[in-house]
Amino acid sequence: MFDRLLSIRSLVFLDFYMYSEAYMFHALTDKPPVNISPVKPVLDYLEDAARFQGNVAAFGSRVMVQQRKFSILTCGDAVNTSSLRDKLLKNESVFVSLDPKDAMFAGFSRIRVSKARCYLEGASVAPDSDATGEGAGIRLFLKTSGRFYGINLPGRKDGAAPFNAFVGDARALLFEYSVEDRSIICDGEYGQNLDYTRQSPLTEWELSIGAGGLQARDLDFTNLKGIRMEFWCDITLKI
Repeated sequence: MFDRLLSIRSLVFLDFYMYSEAYMFHALTDKPPVNISPVKPVLDYLEDAARFQGNVAAFGSRVMVQQRKFSILTCGDAVNTSSLRDKLLKNESVFVSLDPKDAMFAGFSRIRVSKARCYLEGASVAPDSDATGEGAGIRLFLKTSGRFYGINLPGRKDGAAPFNAFVGDARALLFEYSVEDRSIICDGEYGQNLDYTRQSPLTEWELSIGAGGLQARDLDFTNLKGIRMEFWCDITLKI
């Protein structure tokens, strides 16, 4: 009987621990909302559950969230466009790191991505190819590392770090578009509507060309300008 009770309490403890971690990421705080213990009385757990709900509601009422698109043109870890072309032709991945200290994120905090898109800017279908429409589609896989950065909300104490590092599950998205006219075949939606499950785009992204569509050898890279990455994000102003 005691073993069963301890087992149930352990499961409840783990659930509350996960809720606490999710809230800390959601609110960008390093302080857990409740004190968690596997030997708490049942009534204390009920009070903790109410406190969780109250904290989430309070956070939502005081933090203004807006939507913004961020766009970058980059060669990633390639030295230049020639090096980028060579990596793509060798079927090598290209890595792009989004730094929280980058100037385009200045004035914003708590950035959460809901959609990502990626284009090979300037690339076109090779002249000897007869691919058109969806047949001219290219499948790009966008993978994240498991380490993310969150820019802290305004109002933190003096001396507090401007951003925090988090560890989470790596994600993989498919973005497919027609190289011929840039029409979208499969959008890079995260497919997660719950605010506390959205991850930060401030991480290292790995780009690779997937099977089932045009390959690098099917493209003309004469006018390649780089990789155009676009991120639709929730942001909070740092004012």
